[in-house]
Amino acid sequence: MTVVLVQYVVKVTLKGGFGAAMHSPVFTGDAWHGASDIFQALLVIFGIWLSRRPPNRDYPLGWRSLDTLGSLAIGASLLYAAVVSVLIPSLVGLASLVPGIGRRTVAPGSLLLEGHNGMIAIGIMLASAGVSAAVGRYQVRVGRETGHASVEADGEETLSDGKVEALAAVGLVLQAVFHALSSAAVIGGLMGYLAVGIEHLLGVGMAYIMFGTAREILANARDMVLNRSLGSEKEEAIRDAALAISGVEEVGSLVTYLRGTCSVVEMDVVTRLGPSGAGMVREDLTRRIRALLTEGDREAHVSVRSVAPPTTEFRRAYLTRIGDDGIPRVVGAIELATHLTVCDESDDGRAPKRHDVPVTPATLRAVLIKKNVRVLCVYVTPDWTIDGLRALVDGRVVIESVPTSIPTLLNIPLI
Repeated sequence: MTVVLVQYVVKVTLKGGFGAAMHSPVFTGDAWHGASDIFQALLVIFGIWLSRRPPNRDYPLGWRSLDTLGSLAIGASLLYAAVVSVLIPSLVGLASLVPGIGRRTVAPGSLLLEGHNGMIAIGIMLASAGVSAAVGRYQVRVGRETGHASVEADGEETLSDGKVEALAAVGLVLQAVFHALSSAAVIGGLMGYLAVGIEHLLGVGMAYIMFGTAREILANARDMVLNRSLGSEKEEAIRDAALAISGVEEVGSLVTYLRGTCSVVEMDVVTRLGPSGAGMVREDLTRRIRALLTEGDREAHVSVRSVAPPTTEFRRAYLTRIGDDGIPRVVGAIELATHLTVCDESDDGRAPKRHDVPVTPATLRAVLIKKNVRVLCVYVTPDWTIDGLRALVDGRVVIESVPTSIPTLLNIPLI
């Protein structure tokens, strides 16, 4: 950024002095733009100083997100310079060329058409464009390698300066060509008119380039401030990396976002491996994701959580009567039952657990719903009927009959 400051100071001094002497809106406006660049560079340096403060308990990622605020300031100042320093003066100059609107007392850029001033102006702009291109690429590279978004954004702005300066040089060449053709008898008036107005048309083109760069810088800063996701392409690559690891059955939740200059990934992977194997999966996947997301020294914060696959629970309940011996015996009529014995069974072979819930004819239906019972088992004898029971549960569960009154004989562990 010291290199950037030095080149800005040299450019502002040279262009400002030359523009004032030549009455050139292109050089004068570019000098004012360069003055705002000096302020931006100082702001970036201050932001870097703050962002290098070490992390603490309150700010575990440090102050690096301040770079995002620097990027917002750079984009806003570039937008302001494009409107105030370039676009408005250029439109005013073009309007002054229209008959009936106004007559210029001093023709901006008219002195550039005298002697060797035009060649000097072209040389200054070409040299300045070359410096901006070199310094801008240098800034972008350093910003990416160090993870400082404001440095990278300022580099993009410097590259935009180079494009503007190159366009200005082309315009100065065209101005000289139009001025040379203005001596022709037939088209002399038109060429002279274009020679005078080319700088203002050029200013509109400069403003357009500056608008585009400012929009891109502000969009990138917005994404970091609002924690935008890393995008479907990177998320799909993260999913593929997870599924490529042996033992990972599927990817559960996956959340990605930008936090300042850091890429953050939070995800769940489904695995049947034990604690040791799941730990190895998390370590391997974290390393793969960081390799996918890290550019240079940029950080990637990855949080991987391993979860077991869900099991399907089957709740089967028995209408039972528990006597003094504590053994539940299946009955077929709600009037004879004292409890609803609920057994949780699963499809992974785990031993079911028993819950004895007191029940009455008035509470049976509500208990079945609350306990999410899918099958109600009853003991049916020739003297009992389950028609009344079916009407009571209102078809919410399947009623099955069992051939014995003791559930333990049905291979139902009662714990």
